[in-house]
Amino acid sequence: MRHSLIIISDMLGCRDWMNAYEEYLRDPFEIKIYDARKLAGITTSQLVREDIHQRFVGGGIETAAKNLLQAEKKTTDIILGFSVGGTIAWRSALLGLDVKYLLLVSATRLRYENQKPDCDMDLIYGELDTFKPSHTWFESKGLKEINIQEAPHDWYMQKSNAKKITTKIKEKYGMNET
Repeated sequence: MRHSLIIISDMLGCRDWMNAYEEYLRDPFEIKIYDARKLAGITTSQLVREDIHQRFVGGGIETAAKNLLQAEKKTTDIILGFSVGGTIAWRSALLGLDVKYLLLVSATRLRYENQKPDCDMDLIYGELDTFKPSHTWFESKGLKEINIQEAPHDWYMQKSNAKKITTKIKEKYGMNET
């Protein structure tokens, strides 16, 4: 039986850079991909980046978390969430989504979270991301801080970094790279 994996996009939705993640993970995992904007009910593609951001922080994250919880009734082995997608995964887990492992990448809005989901997790940030949670935040949650040297917020969009992230998931589940 293959492990279940959910991938949640960043605030700009499913785009070409996500193909590398699916490519590297499709054989060993049963994958479902969610567009963060669609989960949040943000339907227009005519919005500029700041408008999209405001819709997420103005209730879209909560809407998306509830919609993910509604859509996923079975236990999920892994959620891989990017930026706001990571925050959506975190919030869904707090609402009761049954997930074993969260791998959240550049989920900067977590810096405002006070509660921590009851599951295994890794949080990865670009070292140069000015909005990542503070050292104090990580310590207060009992979480290890993982930083990618010299990397900005959107470092996860490069195919070479997709390989690094997916390798972490495979190693976690005892799958050797071929």
